Amino acid sequence: MTGLPHEVGTVFGRRWAERLPASQIPQILAALRQIRPRIPRALDGELLRYAARFGLLDDQRAETGNDHRIAVRAGFWNTIDATAVEPAAR
Repeated sequence: MTGLPHEVGTVFGRRWAERLPASQIPQILAALRQIRPRIPRALDGELLRYAARFGLLDDQRAETGNDHRIAVRAGFWNTIDATAVEPAAR
């Protein structure tokens, strides 16, 4: 992984989705999509802590940090969208 914000969000989303109980994937993803673009607070916190491990949120300039948060979250949503399209791949 290169540590690019979008890629970090993508990897986090994939790993998070892999941890879901197979029998509950459709329901969990449907509930998550209903509140999009928001991410539940606990999950968002986990996502941002994961990104911080790569130094993505340590920038002194607030605008860069915000851009990174947006890109990390976009990467997460891209993975969730792909997982929702391919539930049989599990």
